Amino acid sequence: MDTQRYFNALSSVIGKEHIGTGIGTYQEKTVHAVLKNYFEPYSDSQEQKIGGFIADIVGENGIIEIQTAGFDKLRGYEF
Repeated sequence: MDTQRYFNALSSVIGKEHIGTGIGTYQEKTVHAVLKNYFEPYSDSQEQKIGGFIADIVGENGIIEIQTAGFDKLRGYEF
C-alpha cells in the first residue's frame, strides 16, 4: 500500500461532505469514497455512465467497481 496515497485519499473525504455529490454517490459510505479516491484521485474519472450502469472509476486501467457491501449485486454482465 502506498501510505501517502492513502492519506491523500483519506483527507479528500474525511471532514468533507462527500455523500451525494456525484451520479452514484447517494448514501455512499466513507470507506467506499476513500477507496475510490485511493484508486483514482481524479474526480473526472469517477462515477461514469457505462451502458445502463454507473462505474465507480473509468480510466486507462479499465473499469473499476468498488464493492464494500451487497456483493450479490456483482453480476456477470457482458458488454
